[in-house]
Amino acid sequence: LVTGEYGRSANMDRIMKAQALGAGAEQQSYMKSKKTLEINPRHPLIIKMLEKVHEDSEDAALKTQAYLLYESALLESGFTPDDPKAFNARLLQSLQGAIGVESLEVDDDYEFPFPEEEEVVEEEEVAEEPAAADHSEL
Repeated sequence: LVTGEYGRSANMDRIMKAQALGAGAEQQSYMKSKKTLEINPRHPLIIKMLEKVHEDSEDAALKTQAYLLYESALLESGFTPDDPKAFNARLLQSLQGAIGVESLEVDDDYEFPFPEEEEVVEEEEVAEEPAAADHSEL
């Protein structure tokens, strides 16, 4: 992800948001530079995403993956996603699908199979006495 030559960098963007009037940063949108997502068209992820777009351009999972690709580029470039909660929801949804979890609801009835504790036998420490110094050569 790159910004324009005269636009704000990720560091300057953080500084501006941290200022006292940072909440009104949306009012200063004219100062923000446009971000450009540069992609490698030969990258396997991009090739696969393009194939999926040709199959079904309205695929919701594919749109989620595209958002995740953009937001991960934002993070790598030092910017923060516009909506961190939505980013987190998309990330969890992606993990849920990749791992094969049906629901993210907490299962209160699940009992974790703890391994049985082994009895620890304490051994008596034997203090080693330092070897007597040989002073015969003095």
